[in-house]
Amino acid sequence: MEAKAMKNRVIIVVAMVVGFLILALGTVECHCGIEMPNCTPAKCTNACKLVQHEKFKSASCVVPPAGNYCLCLGDCPPIN
Repeated sequence: MEAKAMKNRVIIVVAMVVGFLILALGTVECHCGIEMPNCTPAKCTNACKLVQHEKFKSASCVVPPAGNYCLCLGDCPPIN
C-alpha cells in the first residue's frame, strides 16, 4: 500500500516538473553589451531601449578590466 502511494507521489512530481518546463521555456532572457566609456544608468537605459524596443527589461553599467560597458537584458523570441 505504501509503495502505491509513493508511486502516485512520484507521478505527480514528474507531471509538475514537466508542466513547469513547458511553461517556463516560452520566454528566454537575452543580453547584449554596448561599449560605453562614460556609462551612466540613464544613458545605459536609453541605449538598451533603442536596441531592444519592447523586449527591454533592465540595464546596468559594468566595469570589466577592458573598459565600461552597458549590459542590456530582455526577452528573446521563443526558439522554434
